[in-house]
Amino acid sequence: MRSVVLFILAVVAISVTAYLSRQKQDDPIADLAAPNVVVRLENPSSEPAPSWEPQKKMEKKLQPPSLDQVREEVAHSAEKTPPSLLKFGKDLGARMTQALQSESDAAKLMPELKDCVQNTAVESAAALCLQDAFRLQEKFIHLNREYAEIVRVARPEVVELFRSFSEAVP
Repeated sequence: MRSVVLFILAVVAISVTAYLSRQKQDDPIADLAAPNVVVRLENPSSEPAPSWEPQKKMEKKLQPPSLDQVREEVAHSAEKTPPSLLKFGKDLGARMTQALQSESDAAKLMPELKDCVQNTAVESAAALCLQDAFRLQEKFIHLNREYAEIVRVARPEVVELFRSFSEAVP
């Protein structure tokens, strides 16, 4: 029963991540509306004029949900995907959208994905991190070594769940 619930949670988390990635790619206006540019319209003092170069938003470290948190949310509402897992999927999707645009951003995300795969007790979240590490190394060949290390430290049940994701996708 536990395996079925975790599998369903994992599929939902992957669906949310894929949906958010597609939505971002399909909507060129979303990039314009993103709060990643600092603009200052007035300069009342004698300080130098502001720079018009975009400033990247500081991303906070990935925070997968704890097993206790997911269990509590499932006990409260078993028919819904735990909100903490949905939030994690949304946060990871946003980070992946950025990482897929730049190899340097992808390289910065890989250690966080490794930590997620290695130390996250929620198997579906760990498998989602493994899947995203796989996607990054597919796009950026120089990340193959990091991906191989992530697979090496992954628990067998996480790798098995990741493989079931891959088989389910056409």
